Amino acid sequence: MAFSTKMVTVFTTTHCTLNCKYCGSAMPKFREAGITYVADVQQVKNCIDELFKIYDYIDHLDFTGGEPLLWSGLAESLTHASQYRDKFGFLRVLTNGTLLPSQEMLSAIAPIHSQFDFFIDNYGALSQKVTELKSILNENGISYRETVYVGENQDFGGWIDFGDLNYNGYSDQELKQVYGSCLQAHHMCLTIFDGHLYNCTIAPVGMALGKIPKDDQNETVPLLDQSVTLEEKRRIAHQFGKYILKACQYCNGFDNKNAARFPAAEQA
Repeated sequence: MAFSTKMVTVFTTTHCTLNCKYCGSAMPKFREAGITYVADVQQVKNCIDELFKIYDYIDHLDFTGGEPLLWSGLAESLTHASQYRDKFGFLRVLTNGTLLPSQEMLSAIAPIHSQFDFFIDNYGALSQKVTELKSILNENGISYRETVYVGENQDFGGWIDFGDLNYNGYSDQELKQVYGSCLQAHHMCLTIFDGHLYNCTIAPVGMALGKIPKDDQNETVPLLDQSVTLEEKRRIAHQFGKYILKACQYCNGFDNKNAARFPAAEQA
């Protein structure tokens, strides 16, 4: 029976051109802690290979950060991923509109342009390259989606606050509520971070910051650990979305319906 999932995001780097207070990837917290993460391009390519052994099909394979256009391995990774074009719907790069793609990246996209999307977050004056970026993409026949976070009518009403990633001490009932209302947990927003696959964006970030205890193999797929069989990796992946994560104790959750909203891209 075919095994598929909706979305897998490759975390590329903590480097970013902005320093957003409510960043969903906690970039200001990395800076405060003096921690930098830059994905190794060969490791990412190996992870993509392992990913498509586990999953027969993935709707969207995304590259994010930080700002992924700052990561030198982006074009090479897109080229590598393109060999699996029959096993994914779209490759997507999420960018904040402050940088322009290199010619190398445009060349990497060209062979798969019909299955590629730029996701552009437009933060108004902060996103100084948005107009030029869209012009370049139009000239090269590359599709994009622009999410506007400017003024009072921000998409999704603005951003939410995932919290400081400290232990919250939730009761069992509170934990069920946080997990039960979390958009990420139930829409299978999987994340590749440093060779592992997570059923969450916050979990690997919190672990890298030393705020959330390291996961065990019941919650994380060790993509590059050859001592773990493919059958075991698939078993773990099949459990994603079916249980409360340890990381939920350290997060406010992503309650898309009820969470308070804050202006997007407020700089820390």
